[in-house]
Amino acid sequence: MTVTRRDGEQAHTKSSTGLVCMTPPVRLLPSALSELFAQVSSTGKLTIADRYGLMAAILEESISEEERRCIDRLLRALQRGRIAVVDELSLLS
Repeated sequence: MTVTRRDGEQAHTKSSTGLVCMTPPVRLLPSALSELFAQVSSTGKLTIADRYGLMAAILEESISEEERRCIDRLLRALQRGRIAVVDELSLLS
């Protein structure tokens, strides 16, 4: 059984063997969400890197209401099939 708890900035995971693993927190880079939204809107594709950026944004506790609405728009577009999920790391050349 794995138990996870949060202590300050770091997440500690304790496995059934008693080993503790340190996992760094996921942080959203400044302006990353607006760039992600622009990229996905123009290509119609959500890459692996985009998914990690979206995950970081969702886990960020201090995002603005505008950023939260941006995430909601992306998720609705995914749900409606307007954006395709691709298994490419990035679409940048």
